[in-house]
Amino acid sequence: MKKLSTLIILLFFTFSCRTIREVKNFAQCEFSTTTIDNMRLANINVQNVSEISDINPLEIAGILKSVSQKTLPLSFVVNINISNPNDKLAALNYLEWIAEIDNVEIAKGIVKQRYEIPSGTSIVMPLNVASDLYKFFSQKESRDLISKSLGVKDDQNKPKNLKLKVKPSISIGKGYVKYPGYITVKQKI
Repeated sequence: MKKLSTLIILLFFTFSCRTIREVKNFAQCEFSTTTIDNMRLANINVQNVSEISDINPLEIAGILKSVSQKTLPLSFVVNINISNPNDKLAALNYLEWIAEIDNVEIAKGIVKQRYEIPSGTSIVMPLNVASDLYKFFSQKESRDLISKSLGVKDDQNKPKNLKLKVKPSISIGKGYVKYPGYITVKQKI
């Protein structure tokens, strides 16, 4: 019985150390935003729109109607490239994130999925972002509000005035070990 208890304790510490190492390795990974896809403003596809003049009059009317109702929903998928420069596996089970436009928090969320990045490789993690920009920028004129929304990405669909912060975690038993702060995701140029 004593040997079994010792074995269980030894296994627990072995797995705990490995898990903590995976979190540490994940925190040393390089994060960068790559593209923004499926961008919608007031439920209108604006993926290939760079400025207001690119939107047809009927769509502008729909967006202005939304603003007159004191709402301006913006949704998109931002793709984050995660590169692991370590010589060991990096992993996470849980990721908290915050999205900001011009240093104003517009959305936050949680990804509850395991990601593993083998040493020397990269993966792309898609994050679904949805927000009602009217709540955060209602003091702006309608034209400025729409321009701010469209300014999230450039004409190559790369993030422009969007800032993301992430906090990775890994599960241990029924809880999580969280990275002690947010990591600002770099914008790939």
